Amino acid sequence: MMHRQKAPHRLLFWPTMFVLFAAFFYLFGVVTVPFTASAIFAYVLRPLYQRASKVLNNETLTSLFVTFGFILMFAAFAVVFLPYLEMELIKLIKIVPKCIAQIAEVSSSIINAVFEHWTIPDQASLKQVMIDVGGGLTKNLLEFTLKLFASGGFIATGAATLVIAPFAIFFLLKDYDKLVNAVRAWVPKSQLPMFGEICRRVNDVLSGYFRGQLAVSLIMGGFYTVALWTLKLDAAVFMGFLSSILSFAPTIGALIGLVVASFLGIVQFGVDYRVAVIVAIYLTGQFIEANFLVPRLIGSKVGLHPLWVFFAIYAGISLYGVIGVIIAVPAAAVINVGVRFALENFHKSETYLS
Repeated sequence: MMHRQKAPHRLLFWPTMFVLFAAFFYLFGVVTVPFTASAIFAYVLRPLYQRASKVLNNETLTSLFVTFGFILMFAAFAVVFLPYLEMELIKLIKIVPKCIAQIAEVSSSIINAVFEHWTIPDQASLKQVMIDVGGGLTKNLLEFTLKLFASGGFIATGAATLVIAPFAIFFLLKDYDKLVNAVRAWVPKSQLPMFGEICRRVNDVLSGYFRGQLAVSLIMGGFYTVALWTLKLDAAVFMGFLSSILSFAPTIGALIGLVVASFLGIVQFGVDYRVAVIVAIYLTGQFIEANFLVPRLIGSKVGLHPLWVFFAIYAGISLYGVIGVIIAVPAAAVINVGVRFALENFHKSETYLS
């Protein structure tokens, strides 16, 4: 009888914690981005910290060593690549009107060619509607992409992350065990075995995803940069950087990169065979990523249906902008772990079996 009285409390505990956790991130929104990014970096750096601690044998010194090494690596990247990214981003912002006009002109010529062979009533109105829709979609996509990287919110959030991240990473590495024990102290003792199992599953998913996806992102970013630079696309470095970040969004990221690169190719080269080469580059990259890199480096750790991936990415962008692209899939994967665990226990319960 006592077991049946406690069952509702066990069932209510985890949904309540999930609602409170989700409400916190929703209410504070962008404020949490620097700390979320720092937590991700610290999580990825944790294995290096554990190895270094065996040699240095001092928590503070090990945390300083790993954090300082991460800062040096990031600084080297900034010195080498950020000047190119800044110049190309400024160029892209300036050529957006030209890009829209060029796409509208090409779309108009294609539509005119189509209507030369087909006889349709009220062709003029239909052609204008198609041109307006195509131009509107193009404009929205380009402005959306540039907004992610050029908006004041993104710049302010990036600056805050640069300031906060070194300190946050240091303390997250140094006090990891204390933080885990503090979280465990909030969990009722009757829930500790379940909490430990959920944490183990989440760790399996996130460790495989982040380390594998980071390797995929670096490889694909390098591939697109070299391929587009060889083609002499002016925005090759920017597109490589953009594609590297968008690789965190399976399928839809590659599609956005393909569309943006194709538009930039049309603006620079006109209607030329090199635009077809750009399309071939992205299709080849997507094929390599989906069939070779992801199965070997990530595997089936995430286990999400593509529709849920699209929903997670949209929600992440709506809440956090470009950072949301990076955290959307792992956040959805963590929720998926919780849902599957709850279903497993429900299927073993008396309520379901009876």
